[in-house]
Amino acid sequence: MENKKLYTISIKGWEESILGVIESFSKKWVLIKRISNMYTFDGFTLIQRRHIKFCRREEGNKFKEKVLAANGIMNMPIPEIPIDDRFSPIQWLCDHGKVVEFHIEDESKFYVGRIEKVQMNVVRWISIDNRGIWDTTPGLCTLYLKTIVYFDINSNYVDSLIAYNQAERSPKDRLYLFEIKGWEDILGVVCAVSAEWVLVKQIINDFRYNGFVLIRSKYIIQWGRDGNIPFREEVIKKLGIMDISVPDIPLNDLTSPFLWLAQQKEFLSLFHKKELDPYLGEIMKIKKHKIEYHTMTPKGVWKSAYWTCPMNDVCFVEWKTDYINSLLAYNKFCSLNNS
Repeated sequence: MENKKLYTISIKGWEESILGVIESFSKKWVLIKRISNMYTFDGFTLIQRRHIKFCRREEGNKFKEKVLAANGIMNMPIPEIPIDDRFSPIQWLCDHGKVVEFHIEDESKFYVGRIEKVQMNVVRWISIDNRGIWDTTPGLCTLYLKTIVYFDINSNYVDSLIAYNQAERSPKDRLYLFEIKGWEDILGVVCAVSAEWVLVKQIINDFRYNGFVLIRSKYIIQWGRDGNIPFREEVIKKLGIMDISVPDIPLNDLTSPFLWLAQQKEFLSLFHKKELDPYLGEIMKIKKHKIEYHTMTPKGVWKSAYWTCPMNDVCFVEWKTDYINSLLAYNKFCSLNNS
């Protein structure tokens, strides 16, 4: 088996084989770019090696590789999924909130959902049906890890299902109340939604605009429009808050919004999952999914030491709020008086 080569992969007990470009492999897993209909890229597939019968190069594969290369598929970037041990890729899928197809030993069955927990040898997940509707019944679905043959990630089917779900239930330009794990609720007008993030215009004191909040999807317990939210939404429209321009922030993955905020030199309130108070400051550097952060005290004084935080632990980020604007104004005033 060689990386960057096209292989036909046979699965034990299955009639159908899998065609894909090998991207990485270990004793436990094989990660491929999935190829369907001869030359169509269909996401990434993470296969447990225990279920692989054999991998082989077939006649015509070299020519197919040239066609795939011409279409830019061979050099397409791949997700940095750790595959050194049995549990690391499952935890990665869980941490990144990926919606995946679960294919099990029974070739006729597969499931679609998002992994919520990994406990010993059991994968616990929440399912989405073929109409793009998430299961809201109490409790999580379970599968033994050993029975899972492979996961499809970013497949055309899953992406279409999610797109349909979002189109049918588009929350954009509507007011919602968000319940966040470990923090107070956030009221905001939804500006953009992705699998990783929700961007909102924050509303405080019922009707007042208070900057932007970028909320990590995995830390949202629920969001809804109960009570008098529809009435508040109508008032907010009359106040022109809906017309406030929205920054064009890339939300496709975990890292991109942080890179954008760093490039814009935005002053932030960063809310960490394990802290009682937010960290105020600016992002100085991003490296290996960690944020190097220059913090300011609540009295408007910059600290000398930087703070480092795994970006995966960030629940949400605020900027351009009244509090931030006031703190920056005070800091500027003090600087002028001291000069």
